[in-house]
Amino acid sequence: VLPALLVNDDNAQRLTFCGDDYEHNTCGMRSMHRDFRSRPFVYWLQPNNISNIVCLRSCPRLADELVCDYAFESAPIAVQRSHLGRRCFAQHRTRAIFLACFPTDPAIVGVVDAWLSRHRLHQLASDTLQTSDVLLGCWCAAALAALVVTLGLRYLPLTTLF
Repeated sequence: VLPALLVNDDNAQRLTFCGDDYEHNTCGMRSMHRDFRSRPFVYWLQPNNISNIVCLRSCPRLADELVCDYAFESAPIAVQRSHLGRRCFAQHRTRAIFLACFPTDPAIVGVVDAWLSRHRLHQLASDTLQTSDVLLGCWCAAALAALVVTLGLRYLPLTTLF
């Protein structure tokens, strides 16, 4: 019962998340401001500016359209083109790896890989803190199960099959 009380469903789902967008919303989840359950994929608008991330429904396979931040994604094409390089960017080809859209262009892949390598400990610490109640609940459940087994072996009479 105790682990069930400690585990928050939103934080349990964060264990499978890939990233947050530029507004600090978790892709694939509902936040206070937006519902991203239909947008599970992380996409880097500018691979040389890794903090500029949006959540998408699917990863782009062709580099023939514009991808904009949320304020301009439903704007007319003419408005999007007028904000090219600031709020809208030419999409690059990607492939889905887990819940992230990784670029396939070798020049861009190096930038993303370098950033991920530099920030993996920070990301691990951040993920651990954000899901600490889930991890605590799992540890409590394991401790409780071990206690039940230990007490059961100690105080229940040994039975034999013969």
